[in-house]
Amino acid sequence: MITKLSFQNFRGFRTLTIEPLKRVNLLIGGNDSGKTSVLEGIYLLFADPAKLNAFPYLLRNNQSGGQGGVTYDDFKNFWMWIFFEQNHELPLKILARLENGSEIALSVGEHLRPLAKPNPPDHYQALRRIGDQDSAAFTIGPSGTGGHVVPSQKLPKISVLSLRSTNPVQDAELYNEVALQKGGESKMENLMKVVEPRLQRLRYSKLPGTSSPLVYVDIGMSAAIPSTQMGHAFSRILHIYCQILVSKSQVFLIDEIENGIHHEVLPLFWKGLLTLSATERVQIFATTHSWECILAADQIAREAPDYDLNLIRLDRVDENVKATIIDEKTLTTAKSLEWEMR
Repeated sequence: MITKLSFQNFRGFRTLTIEPLKRVNLLIGGNDSGKTSVLEGIYLLFADPAKLNAFPYLLRNNQSGGQGGVTYDDFKNFWMWIFFEQNHELPLKILARLENGSEIALSVGEHLRPLAKPNPPDHYQALRRIGDQDSAAFTIGPSGTGGHVVPSQKLPKISVLSLRSTNPVQDAELYNEVALQKGGESKMENLMKVVEPRLQRLRYSKLPGTSSPLVYVDIGMSAAIPSTQMGHAFSRILHIYCQILVSKSQVFLIDEIENGIHHEVLPLFWKGLLTLSATERVQIFATTHSWECILAADQIAREAPDYDLNLIRLDRVDENVKATIIDEKTLTTAKSLEWEMR
C-alpha cells in the first residue's frame, strides 16, 4: 500500500506532498485544483512503459483518442504539459513510499539525449528507481513509448477506471471471469443485491440470434433483463466491482467516482466498495465533486472496525497546490458546522 506521494514540477504542482494515505483516499477540491493530476501522477509512476501509449486517453479527452500510438498532436498537447508551466527544463519527479518503507521514484526529462536537445524537445527520457536501484529507463515521444520493463512483482499493479461509459460486452466478459472463479458468482450477486434488492441472479449469456454476450439480471420478472436496461448506475457499479475482482491490481484510480450514481444509492455502493478494498487488499484513489458521495463514504467507513478513509482536499494557493488531510474528527466537525468541503 502507498503511504506517501510526492510530486515536483508535475502538471500544476510545483511541489506537493500527500501523507499519510489510507486504504481509500477520496480527493476533493475545486475545478483545476489537481485531483485528476494526482491520479495521472500515480499511473505514470507505476505503469508499464509498454502501456504508456494509452496514457493521454485514460482520464482526459485528447486529439487522436488513443488511435495509432503517440501522435505528434498528443505529444505536443499532452506530454509537453506534464511539466509545470510546460517548462521541460525543470526536473519532473514523482515519488511514492510503500508501507514496507521502500520508495519508488520516477524522473522525467533529466536524461535527454546528450547530442540532440531540440527546443522544444521531440521526446523525453524517463528513469524509474526502486530504492537505490535503477529499474527502468524508457522514452516518451511521437515515435512511441518503450524501454526496460520492471519485473511485475516489484511494482504494485495499477488499474484506471474513467468516467466514460463502459462497454456492455466487455463488462459481460469481465463478469464471466468473475463467475468462473470459485465462489465468484455468489460473491458478485451478494454485492449487487445490496445495490438492487430485487436481484435474484446474474447470468452471462448470448441469446439465440444475437452476436454478443451480455450480463442478464433476474429480478423476478418473466424473463431476465439485459444489464444495459438496468440503468447507468447498475452497469457502472457492476463494472467497478468486476474490475477489482478480476484485474488483481493493488491500486485503483477512479475519476469522478459518483458519476451516474444517484445519491440514495451511494451508501450501498460504498458498502460494497469498502468491503472489496478490505477483502481484496486493494488501495483506492478516487476523485469526487459530490458532498453526498463524501457523506456516504464517511457513513460506511464509520461502520467498519477501523476508519480507513482519507479525505484529501486540494487547494490552489498562489502558484502552487496545497493538500489538506481531513480526518474522521475534522469531518465530524465539518458536518456539524456545515462547512463547504467539496
